[in-house]
Amino acid sequence: MKAYAAIASRQFQDALQYRGNYVLGMLSGLALVLAMFFFWRAGFEGRASIAGYGWAQTKTYLLIGYLAGNLVAFSAEARLSSRIRRGSIACDLLLPVDFQGARLCETLGDVAAQGLPALVVTVAVGIAFAGVLPPSGPAAAAGAAIALLLGVVLKSAIVYAAALLCFWTTNFVGISWARAALTNLLSGALIPLSFFPAGVAAALRWLPFAGITDTPARIYLGQLTGPGAVGAVALEAAWTVVLLLVGRGIWRAATAELNVHGG
Repeated sequence: MKAYAAIASRQFQDALQYRGNYVLGMLSGLALVLAMFFFWRAGFEGRASIAGYGWAQTKTYLLIGYLAGNLVAFSAEARLSSRIRRGSIACDLLLPVDFQGARLCETLGDVAAQGLPALVVTVAVGIAFAGVLPPSGPAAAAGAAIALLLGVVLKSAIVYAAALLCFWTTNFVGISWARAALTNLLSGALIPLSFFPAGVAAALRWLPFAGITDTPARIYLGQLTGPGAVGAVALEAAWTVVLLLVGRGIWRAATAELNVHGG
């Protein structure tokens, strides 16, 4: 365990050294959020709600979606794909630590240094100045926090599995964009899942992506409470385990055929 703690600590320190990159990424992301706000604000012209969501609820949901997506920074994906494409992953095979566990610890280091502080500050500013709703209660705040943290591991598992595909292709950008588009759409980060037809929304909530945005957002807003909230988080946890195992399977298949040339 000390080795994994050291990996997380090292990444925490590295992330603090490159705060400027993260701030620029956050600002560009906030520009996207503002564009989404203006888009959906226009959609609310002349109507009080859409699919049971008022403007304040929609704004809060979208902000949670943005923050949940940014807890796992793009750098995690870039680091792994770079290791594979440059061949330096051969050195990782010599280390006495689990490769997947080490990458997860790096992600947690990033989250502790950059993601969580940004989340707290953004939500506080949004509640104070932008009409973002506070949690519906202490239980909702705690449940949303648990779902968000579990969502970090869930998204990390998705990112890990997608990045490993670089073993079979050199086109990392295409993989990354496809993964991001799929994740953002099916998680509710672009369009709240409740805005889809009822049958489609119900089906999408059985998929793993909903655990990244939709589950924590609905718990935060008080739309999921009691057994409903527990069931949604349990489904999120189950998908997390499944995707971590999928990542292990892809890793074994890739390293079984790995050849590194050079010296």
